[in-house]
Amino acid sequence: MCSYAIFGPFGHKLKAKSKDIIKEKTVLLEGILGIANGENPRDLENKLLNYIAPGEPKKSQFEG
Repeated sequence: MCSYAIFGPFGHKLKAKSKDIIKEKTVLLEGILGIANGENPRDLENKLLNYIAPGEPKKSQFEG
C-alpha cells in the first residue's frame, strides 16, 4: 500500500521524462535527415517548429 504513494509519482515522472527524451531525439533525427537530404533550410525549420508545444514561443532564425 505504501509503495503506491512512493513509486506512483516516481513512475509518472519517469514516463514524462522518457516522452521528452523521445521527442527530443525525434526532432534531432528529423533535422539531421533533412540536412542530409538537402532540404530547404526554411522548410526544414518550419517542419521542426511543429514539434514545439503550442504555448511555447516560436522564433525563426530567418526573421530579421
